[in-house]
Order: sequence, then structure tokens, then C-alpha cells
Amino acid sequence: MLCETCDELSSPRPASRVGRRGSSGTADAKSGTRVLARISSSAECSTGGGGRPSHPHPVSARPARQQRRDALTHPQVEKFLCAIKHARIIGLPLNRFFTINWEAAGATEPVRATGRFLKLARDWLRRQGSASAHVWVQECGLIVGQHAHILMHISPSLARAFSCHQRGWLSACGATFQAGIIKSRPVGHSYTHALVGIQHGERYQVHLAAATQYMLKESEAEAKRRFKLTVASKGGSTRGKRIATSQNIGSAARCASRGSNAADPFSRGDHAEWPLNPNPTPTGYSS
Repeated sequence: MLCETCDELSSPRPASRVGRRGSSGTADAKSGTRVLARISSSAECSTGGGGRPSHPHPVSARPARQQRRDALTHPQVEKFLCAIKHARIIGLPLNRFFTINWEAAGATEPVRATGRFLKLARDWLRRQGSASAHVWVQECGLIVGQHAHILMHISPSLARAFSCHQRGWLSACGATFQAGIIKSRPVGHSYTHALVGIQHGERYQVHLAAATQYMLKESEAEAKRRFKLTVASKGGSTRGKRIATSQNIGSAARCASRGSNAADPFSRGDHAEWPLNPNPTPTGYSS
């Protein structure tokens, strides 16, 4: 039985390199294919009783190879927008926008760090008796490196305490806290703007659209045309998951709430209430 986490087998070396190593580690003139067969059963990846590896593989020792991701696809953008709309439908409008610069913080696995941070935040909110929802996008800027943009629902009464806990959550994710690592602000004029709809004569939806435009700036051309995304930017490739939502506003939750045969609002073209090209565009939603 082969060890599923060993790089020797999951990512075999080219034949020219592998051919220099056999099961005994000495020179071998046989073909690369046959050498791989010998390595498979060698002591380099031996298994103990019950088919378990006899050597440990710590999670952080060798990060799994992850596929590179570039532009956000049309289906990804559509599901993302549907999730944002569903958050408002279930009474959890996304009212906090924040950016975490994982590369500057020294996090070696930014996607995993984003998930860990959100789990810690969600668990804390639950202990306070408050529900939450979120969406996030992972990017790799040409200057700032790997970072995440997050939209989240936070009860306005917990916003200040939430900010006080962020530093501890970052440390728990393996990040080194310093000024500028995390930047956050309410969506709109305050955290209650999402709940009342209009403050100081401005609609919450317009501010939400500005934040959404910025988060989706690295979308492919088809998605930009379909959803009128006007903010343009080209960053570097990211590894691992590129975009995600919390389960309570994900595809399964939306399907269950509206019936299995109904289409998502954006699939029906029902996005007239979304000013995805707000004019004038509110500022302050860029990192």
C-alpha cells in the first residue's frame, strides 16, 4: 500500500533523476518506470501493520501541491453574488469588509489561514449568541502578495469586541501581527447601515456593490460583461481555493430555501436591484 502523502509518489521525479536511485539508493541503469515500481515498495515509503505509514507526515511539514488559480470564472462570480443576496434574505446582510495580508504576516498557507480565521471568528460570534455569514476571495497582488478580501455579517453591538479579538485569531493562524496586516471597515456609514437600508441619504446596496466590485476585479471577461463589473485589475496566480462562501448562504442552503427546482436569482436575470455599477462609486473599499 502506498503512502498517500509522500511526495516521492504523488509527484514522481523525471526519469533522468529517478533513474539514479533504486530501492537501495544506489545507481540504477534501468528505466524510470521500473525504478518507480521499486521505490513504491521500498523503505522510503514503507507501511506498517494495517496498511498505515510507518513514518509520520505532519500537516505543516510539506504543504500539499495545489492547483494554480487565475481569473474568477463566470459560475464562480454568479454563485458569489447569489450568496451575497441570500445573506440579506435570511437577515444576515454582510456589513463588514476587511482585508488580511497573509504574505506580509508570514503565513505559509494563506487559504488554510483564511479558513481558520473565519472559523475562530464564527465560533466566537456563536458563543455570543449571534449568527454570521461570509464570503471571501483570495488574491495574489503583484506588490502586496497573497491576501484575502472578506465580507462578513457581524452584529453591530459586537463590532468593537470583534476587532479586539482579531489579533489573537491571526496569531492562532500562524500569522505575525503588525500594523497594516488587517484592515477593516463597515459596509456603508456604520455597521447598522445594512440593517436600516439608507443612512445619510445613501443606500446600503450601493456601498455593498462597491465592495463587491472590488472583490471581483480579477474576474474573466464573460463575468465582467454579464454582471457589469467595471473595476479591473490583474494580479498573480494563487494556489488553492480562490473564492468561497459560508455554508448557510452557499448553493445547498439557497436551494433548500427556495425549492430544488427553482433557479438562483441571477440565473433568472433577476439582478435589477443590484447597482453593480454604482454612480457615484463610494470609496474606501480598496486595500
